[in-house]
Amino acid sequence: MGIIYNETSKTITLHTRHTSYQMKIGNLDYLLHLYYGPSIQDADMSYQIMQYDRGFSGNPYESRNERTFSLDAQPQEFTTQQQGDFRTASIEVVNGDGSYSFHGKAADYKISKGKYQLETLPCVFATDNDTVETLKVTLSDTVSHVKVVLLYSVFEEADIITRAVKVINSGDTSIHLKKIMSVCLDFLNGKDFDLVSLPGRYGQERQAERQHMTHHIHTIGSVRGSSSHQQNPFVILCDKNATEDYGKCYGFSLMYSGNFLAEVELDQYDQLRLVMGIHPKQFVYELKPQEIFEGPEVVMAFTEHGFTGLSHLYHDFYRTNLCKSKFVQDVQRPVLINSWEAAFMDFDDVKLVEIAKAMSRNMKVLVMDEPTSALNRVETEQLLKIVKNLAAEGIGIIYISHRMDEIFQISDRIQVMRDGKSVSSFLTSEVDEERIVREMVGRTLDSMYPHTKQTPGECILKVEHLTCGKAEDVSFRLHRGEILSLFGLMGAGRTSMVRGLFGDRYIRSGSIEILGKTTRNRSPKEAIQNHIAYVPNERKLEGLMLTDTVRFNISISVVDILKKFLKVDKKAEEQITEHWIEKLGIRTPSGETKVVSLSGGNQQKVVIARWLETKPEILILNDPTRGIDVGAKAEIYRLMEELCRQGMGIIMISSELQETLSMADRILVMSEGRVTGEVPREEATQENLMKLAVGGKG
Repeated sequence: MGIIYNETSKTITLHTRHTSYQMKIGNLDYLLHLYYGPSIQDADMSYQIMQYDRGFSGNPYESRNERTFSLDAQPQEFTTQQQGDFRTASIEVVNGDGSYSFHGKAADYKISKGKYQLETLPCVFATDNDTVETLKVTLSDTVSHVKVVLLYSVFEEADIITRAVKVINSGDTSIHLKKIMSVCLDFLNGKDFDLVSLPGRYGQERQAERQHMTHHIHTIGSVRGSSSHQQNPFVILCDKNATEDYGKCYGFSLMYSGNFLAEVELDQYDQLRLVMGIHPKQFVYELKPQEIFEGPEVVMAFTEHGFTGLSHLYHDFYRTNLCKSKFVQDVQRPVLINSWEAAFMDFDDVKLVEIAKAMSRNMKVLVMDEPTSALNRVETEQLLKIVKNLAAEGIGIIYISHRMDEIFQISDRIQVMRDGKSVSSFLTSEVDEERIVREMVGRTLDSMYPHTKQTPGECILKVEHLTCGKAEDVSFRLHRGEILSLFGLMGAGRTSMVRGLFGDRYIRSGSIEILGKTTRNRSPKEAIQNHIAYVPNERKLEGLMLTDTVRFNISISVVDILKKFLKVDKKAEEQITEHWIEKLGIRTPSGETKVVSLSGGNQQKVVIARWLETKPEILILNDPTRGIDVGAKAEIYRLMEELCRQGMGIIMISSELQETLSMADRILVMSEGRVTGEVPREEATQENLMKLAVGGKG
């Protein structure tokens, strides 16, 4: 999505995968803040700024007697000083003549590729796999010749925006900085926010405290010379009803270990301002002519999935973009922990060291539950070597997996379970894959993949030169009754492309034609109206409300249709739920069962049921059988075959090569964002697909 400047409205919008951040060069060239939250695509949020006589609010000099314009009531990206804004400030500067004033106006902006860097302070970096753009906005005071440069970098895939500030003395006399805040964020309605901080004491760090916003200045900071265990340079602003899993949460993480301050003020108009940066207590910095002062970086994140969603955003980002260390990147660790059921727990180096210590204390048994479900081919091979070495050292290993090749590669004995019961046991050397599958699902291996070659129907989707996220210049067609598989290595751009089709990514260029109608799908809602459904690869994070019922999760996609006199028709909702439970064979005690208690395969069926209820013509399945057992896979394959016979077109992304070879009618191979080849089913082999996936020619 990146950064977009609209010349007509003078808005600058920063887009990540799921969020948007918008500012505007407003009246008298002040830089105003408009929006930060869920993606708004190309919407202009200027309508939110209301100008009317606030009464007793200060006016900037050039507004003369115009009482409807006051900086005390305008949402700003970086506050001025002594210009009528009496809220907590971003900057305090003493000019060479002794005056206290900074009258910064937007003088210039620049959009560039890549991540900005700071010369004097640490900051995060961009990896080769990141899609990053940087915005540089210069605010200039023409009287004092002080310039403030605001830096923003947008990490599209990570849903992260970073911000830093530089102060430049362009005059010929020294100035003195007494306060400089790296971030300033104004919310037009902040009365329903809570502030969460992480104080603590020795041995009990990061004890979350939550307070509701009142009409005061709430401060969190440290003057100990470091962030310390008592105060953490991280705060959250959240909905008053936000929980671990639900609700809007804004995170602000200051990349600074010295004295810091975060101030949050709710003013008389219920506007809320947050500033964060270096603590001004005993801080005075002389800035000589032509010198530059850099403020520390703030890493910002937003989610609608509560504190857990925010935690995942930061953990995933910091793991890859914070430390350039052999202990963090490109290292073969002594222990690899990667359980599917625990995949949402992030193991850091400290935990890995502790696990290594445990192993050194004569560990006898190691249980591994779906350890390769989130690993690529190379990582899987490395893990299997580790497992073999541990077994050779006399450690007993219980290895739980649905992947036949892994089981036969490393096991001595195989115990087959079905529906919670042990059904058979074999020595690995005395059994073959077909027998194991038959024991697991009650049918032969040949019937696992039921899809037969279909005669393609009419073209229902035409994509031309689509550029979106990592995907560049992608073109293809999808016909009724066929399965089109997108094959490629991790980072090939497949997910970016299908999210663009579903309106969950900003499409930079290209065209989409659905059922003969040209569209852009600016949002998932518009995509659904255009008969597209999308089943994401991360069902627990993106596909389900885990603590809600099966009924709620299935019916939520059509809740507007089920409304009757402003209330949801519960009877109709229950009928829909029972229909899909029966049709898809969802094993659940009832529709009122919490989804979190279901197996992975049944959870996936719930997600699929929700989207099939929208009556799509095009179904996008992103890794539909990831982390589910062989029996559930076979059922999903049969469902795909049935949908094709009914005339639906299916786009499938799969991490399993055999699944791709067995289920697809055509295979579109992508590498580094571009299509490198299209292979018909009858010509597809493991060798030619892998060659195309690494950028070669078929």
